[in-house]
Amino acid sequence: MTKRIFLIHGWGGGPNGGWQLWLAQQLRKEGHDVTALAMPHTDHPKLDEWVETLRDAVGTPDEQCFFCGYSLGCITVLRYLETLQDDACVGGSTFVAGFYEHLGKGYEEIQPFIEKDMQWESIRKHCKHFAVVHSDDDPIVPPPFGQRLAQNLHTPVQLTTGKKHFGGNSGVTEVPEILSAIDELM
Repeated sequence: MTKRIFLIHGWGGGPNGGWQLWLAQQLRKEGHDVTALAMPHTDHPKLDEWVETLRDAVGTPDEQCFFCGYSLGCITVLRYLETLQDDACVGGSTFVAGFYEHLGKGYEEIQPFIEKDMQWESIRKHCKHFAVVHSDDDPIVPPPFGQRLAQNLHTPVQLTTGKKHFGGNSGVTEVPEILSAIDELM
């Protein structure tokens, strides 16, 4: 059955950055309906706008919906899942270079994304399957952030080697580990 897959980029990014264009092409070759979102005001993101953009794209969520969030896009997916009606459940979510905590000095602009505690029980209720993919040398979101995210989602972290923050400026244009993680969820 065709799955609906939504790709949510990170802060300052876009739907065709780095490995995301490659991933969208691979998933489409597998026969899936892929929507690579262009989040609004990407250089100055606003939580409400990002969650609303995702909600509008998804329409009615169901178990054929899957998400792949990258960096700040991960928090967007988590916040979206918190907003779902009690009986709504999506198929799965993959988080790449994900975090939910304050990253330190220089990241104050995204504080509204993280200042409210995550509703982990609600998130897990609305999405039964998770994957967390992180690089062992991520200088922006160090591995412990991904490990804590994975712990809260009750899933192991899939640690890759040498991918930094998975950015195109690091030369990362294909990440088979992400495609495998998504395929395993489906």
